[in-house]
Amino acid sequence: DFCDQPDNNFCHESKSNCETLCSGVYRDPYSQPPPTPTGPNPTTAPVPVPPTASPPTSIPTTGIPCCSDDFKRCINWVDNNEAACLAANYYWLPWGAPVDPDSCIAITYSCVGHGTPCCPGMICNPDTASAPCIVD
Repeated sequence: DFCDQPDNNFCHESKSNCETLCSGVYRDPYSQPPPTPTGPNPTTAPVPVPPTASPPTSIPTTGIPCCSDDFKRCINWVDNNEAACLAANYYWLPWGAPVDPDSCIAITYSCVGHGTPCCPGMICNPDTASAPCIVD
């Protein structure tokens, strides 16, 4: 029973029947290749994917790292990588921009009197009269 045509006795009678008349593949039991190992493949350990940075507040963000000029929105006039962003004197947001831009106050705007917090990555500066949002 060395023909790969299942449930067909005629094909299994000989190599000639199997290969010629049945279009099968005859397997000689005395010249079989070594069995394929069934254990786990000896591969390198998987490289862990670093987790996406979490915003320092509970304000929902996109989770897509980007460059920003105000901590509230992503900009597209600088290459979207941390080195280029910082070299251009902008702010790198590893957690992405806020999902809802109205959920927080942009940098240098006053953060008192309206109940809206500074955008992720900033704090309210109580040391000045205008109490602006500043980089944390």
